[in-house]
Parts: sequence; C-alpha cells; structure tokens
Amino acid sequence: SGKMGYYLAKNAQKLGANVKLIIGPTNLDMDLDFIETIRIESSDEMFNMVKKNYKKSDIVISAAAVSDFKPKSISENKIKKKNILKKIEVVPTIDILSYLGKNKTKQYLVGFALETENPIENAKKKLNDKNLDAIILNSISDFSPISSDENKITFISSDNNIQYKKKSKDQVSKDIFEQIIKRCLKK
Repeated sequence: SGKMGYYLAKNAQKLGANVKLIIGPTNLDMDLDFIETIRIESSDEMFNMVKKNYKKSDIVISAAAVSDFKPKSISENKIKKKNILKKIEVVPTIDILSYLGKNKTKQYLVGFALETENPIENAKKKLNDKNLDAIILNSISDFSPISSDENKITFISSDNNIQYKKKSKDQVSKDIFEQIIKRCLKK
C-alpha cells in the first residue's frame, strides 16, 4: 500500500530531514509537501533510482515490499483466454537491500522483514547477511500489517530487540526514528 513508507517520509521531514521518497504504485492520497517524490513502476526502476541516490544519503530506510521474482517476459497485449496459459516463467529480481549493504559507506541502513516462521531468528539473519544497521520485523503471527493503518513491529539491531505494541503506522514511524536517532547520535 505504501503507507509505512509514506509515514516514514512525512515524519523524517517533520524531524528536519531532506527527504527523498522512492515509491511504487499506490492508491494513497499523499500530502508530500517538501518531500522529493520519485514514482516508479517496477523493481528494476526502484533499483536504479535507489542506486542513483544512495551515495548522497545518510539514512536509508527500505520499507518497500519489492517482490523477489518478476515475469521473465511481458506481453504488450492482453493474453486472451483462447491462448491457454500453461505456465508463467519468472526470474529473480535484483536484491536491492543486499546491494545497499554491500555498497554501504557512511549510511545508516534499515530494512524491513515480514516473517511467518522463527521471526526473530530469521530477521537477525537478514540483518547480518545484508549488512544492515537495523531491521524492522513485521511478525504476522496474530496480525497482518499489509494494507492496514496499523503495524506491530520489533526494532532489531546488533545491540538489542525492542518489541512494540500494535499502533498506527504514523506512530510506528515515530518509534522507528526514535531508535535510529539514538543510534546515529552514538556514532
């Protein structure tokens, strides 16, 4: 839905940050005054825009749920029923977060993880494997944040895990920034 990214961008701007929001297709009615917004349509466009802007960034929060796979080919025309589709071939998309972790210089890099099994363990693995400074765990064991106005997160960094109760995504974004600011001030 883009809601989490929208609230992160809005609250970063309220904190005085120069914000660049790279966002995929969304139906949200967004008030984006003073936020440079780049709208993209595909995972490849997302990768190219993130890569183009990465070196100039201090804090990067990767909240978009970019698919792990994309169609191998795209039809320019509607596929008619009479042309029975027996299979759809897919190929992996570029792992944007891995790219950012491998090319990190000074950036504070935050990722998101949606986990259904062993959530803390799998999120910590992603934190380490992708060279992140923090990861926001969305555990969907008792609640799904997808398209919701609320979220229930655990902020995970190398030094601790902080679990939050279900709140509005606006408030969750404020909690995330509180943790990021604490850690960035320590550096």
